[in-house]
Amino acid sequence: YICHEDHVYIIVGGLGGFGLELADWLIMRGARKLLLTSRRGISNGYQSSRLRDFVVFSSVSCGRGNAGQTNYGLSNSVMERICEWRKKLGLPALAVQWGAVGDVGLVADMQDDDVQLEIGGTLQQRISSCLLALDKFMKQDAAIVSSIVVAEKKAGGSGCGSIVDAGEEAIHVMERVMFMLPGLEGCAAVLEPLCKRLKIKVCILQLGVEHKAENLDQMVNRLHQVKSAFTVSSLSLNGTVFCLDGAPDFLYAILTMTITFKNDIQLQNSLLCHTIDIIAPNNDVTKELMEKLNEIENYEERVEYAIKLSPVQSKYSNKFIADIAEACFDRLKVVHNYNPKTIKKLKSPIILLRPKENPPYVVVEENYGLDKYTESNITVHYLEGNHVSIIENKDCANIINRVLIDSDKDSGKVDENVVTSMVENQRELQV
Repeated sequence: YICHEDHVYIIVGGLGGFGLELADWLIMRGARKLLLTSRRGISNGYQSSRLRDFVVFSSVSCGRGNAGQTNYGLSNSVMERICEWRKKLGLPALAVQWGAVGDVGLVADMQDDDVQLEIGGTLQQRISSCLLALDKFMKQDAAIVSSIVVAEKKAGGSGCGSIVDAGEEAIHVMERVMFMLPGLEGCAAVLEPLCKRLKIKVCILQLGVEHKAENLDQMVNRLHQVKSAFTVSSLSLNGTVFCLDGAPDFLYAILTMTITFKNDIQLQNSLLCHTIDIIAPNNDVTKELMEKLNEIENYEERVEYAIKLSPVQSKYSNKFIADIAEACFDRLKVVHNYNPKTIKKLKSPIILLRPKENPPYVVVEENYGLDKYTESNITVHYLEGNHVSIIENKDCANIINRVLIDSDKDSGKVDENVVTSMVENQRELQV
């Protein structure tokens, strides 16, 4: 979460322990205008109509219940209902149900040094952990979220378990990582809108533009360079493949219908026209560009001519456009020459996220022919948007988050600080 230096951040009750820590957290993220105020009644009926964030701190006593705190839970419940109401109106709203906080506040005053109190099956959460969770909460769409530390359930007597048990527990709590591969352009920036909504660490393997004339094996070996020997353990070894409106058959169908593959020259010229359309859409240049390119023999000169003829734009340098054009040409040839019959089927499930409708000239199966590539199940989700815009569709991230959370529950690994949100406007097709 990044603050805007020109915005004003108002913290009601900001002189308490959590409030002061929150003020420091906002300053560290760029806030320069803070207003710390005490609690009071309404002094006037005006409310800013351009709020960026509206955040209230609730309590787990409201979400889970706690004997003897009925009034406290009810008042927090009222705040949460206000947040839900604001969310339905399209206004910003977030209610965070905190558990016991160990560094500041009432529980911190109650406990002795270095002694953890167990309250209602929960332990105290450090303020640094709370602020780390808050950073995640501020970047998602649910109106009500919760962050607690669940006390470990001990079966039997006291004492430490075996080294094997400790090792298994360490493996289960290790952070999972999702690896992503961008499209033909090979740049991570295109996946940024999706990554911002994911609740898992993401590593994007950029293909880059500096490597020329690579085949598929060379690309894979470059992206996955093993520097030392390692051992793979079979404990909870599993994985899922997500396809974002992509599959070998689907990609081949689109390329053969939109780009000419008669020879390298025709492929290069078609790619240049297509690239200029993407960089500067809705222009009249590409209508005459193909004829001009056919008159130039050298590919570098054709790239230079296409750049000069294209509309002026400041987002990309001429060198970058030239490098992207050459890299995409090499990768298109890899796709065109790829033979799927030469690879073994996966054992992992595949989840396809695709638009509800494709261009009429693309004829492909509902599951994009992915059943040829795995021995496991295929799930298809239909989303609103097109090939480009589904990346920004919040349901795309929600589906991925939901699948990973369910997978963690099945394997016995559950993140207690996980945020859940509803998945809307999608259908499932089990194959």
